[in-house]
Amino acid sequence: MKRTFSLFLAAVIIIAVIIGLVKRSTYTDITREPEYLNHFSVAELPENLAVENAALLPTELKNAPIVLQVAPVGGIEAVFKTLRQPVEIVHILKGSDLIDETIGEQIYITRASWCLFFDDMTANLGFVNTMRHGQHYLIFLEGKVELPETQESPTNIYYLCNTMVTPVFSYTEGEDVVIPIDTVPTYVPYAKVENNTFFAASQRSREALELLRNELTAVYQENRSAGLP
Repeated sequence: MKRTFSLFLAAVIIIAVIIGLVKRSTYTDITREPEYLNHFSVAELPENLAVENAALLPTELKNAPIVLQVAPVGGIEAVFKTLRQPVEIVHILKGSDLIDETIGEQIYITRASWCLFFDDMTANLGFVNTMRHGQHYLIFLEGKVELPETQESPTNIYYLCNTMVTPVFSYTEGEDVVIPIDTVPTYVPYAKVENNTFFAASQRSREALELLRNELTAVYQENRSAGLP
């Protein structure tokens, strides 16, 4: 009886390992594709939360330790289901003593909630699209990610502030597609909104996010370095 159970348990473990390897192979293969996010869905921000965040974030983000103007130098990368994006520092607006790099150097940005879920094929981007080549962005950072010395990973990774709306704001207004949704969850295929700046569940939600973007970029407009659009 014990031998039968042991054989059964061994078989279960082997099957679990095989399933795990297959799933890992699947998500590894998917994230190697240039437009891998098109396999996923993203959440749009409901109207009430958009209005609330547009009112609160300007005050909340004043406390951000580091504020930068950056330009993306690559697409968003999936690393063990988490996400990060490489950027070049264009201008340091706040926190120069808290960042090891300087203007013209590259860093990675990430946030704890940036992740991919392969069970339901959703991507948590915090209602803001990834940064696009050729544009400049205003970003708000908490600080540097502390990694073990033995960790084989870039050491220049910084956390974005932990706000509901990802604190990354383009200096260029987008022409967003709004797919109206008044139910929860508010997921839509990423492929349908891939050129958006924000993911908004209604036109009023989009307008609130645009007002937020305009307000924040205007505050830091005076300090922008020459050459930015």
